[in-house]
Amino acid sequence: GGADVVEMGLKKDDLKVASGGWEILSRNLDRIASLTMNMLAFSRPRHLDLEATSLGPLVKECKDLLSDYCEEHSIAMMIDVDPEMPPVPLDHNLMHQALMNLMSNAAEAVDPGDGVVSVRVRYHEPGPEHPKLPRPIVEITIIDNGPGIPKKKLNWIFEPFHTTKGLKGTGLGLAVTKRIVNDHHGRIRVESAEGKGSAFRVLI
Repeated sequence: GGADVVEMGLKKDDLKVASGGWEILSRNLDRIASLTMNMLAFSRPRHLDLEATSLGPLVKECKDLLSDYCEEHSIAMMIDVDPEMPPVPLDHNLMHQALMNLMSNAAEAVDPGDGVVSVRVRYHEPGPEHPKLPRPIVEITIIDNGPGIPKKKLNWIFEPFHTTKGLKGTGLGLAVTKRIVNDHHGRIRVESAEGKGSAFRVLI
């Protein structure tokens, strides 16, 4: 549809019409790219390409990619990353995909105008404060003040092709995210209640 509007504007030599069509086209190309990456990640196993990754810049990159959506819908997205966290061995591209899935889900879940999404990243080392930790752990928490997830849907929220978004969702985003986290020998948890928002916690 966006491409048709662009073509119509170009034929009429009307850049205003073409510009409006390009906005539609650009936005949906991003959605197609995201869907394609999720389909690829879901359909085939991938070997992790681990590299020392600073999570602060990675989370900020995801936030920047969502900035237009958040601005358009008046959504506040806040980032809180432990400044003393060292780089950790992650597959940068896969973790970027997992974080984009979680952060975009949170942004789409909240109400325009008063929606708030918080992304908190912490690094825990074995020691007096965490005596039971066998090794260092990275904790990434994405919190939103949306409507929450019904209790009956929590049991299958990470199953492929199940979605709480109706026709707007593919049901692959969270399934792919869980696979990526599992491939990093981590785990993902969700805490939610209707009317009280949701919190997705990734531990690696």
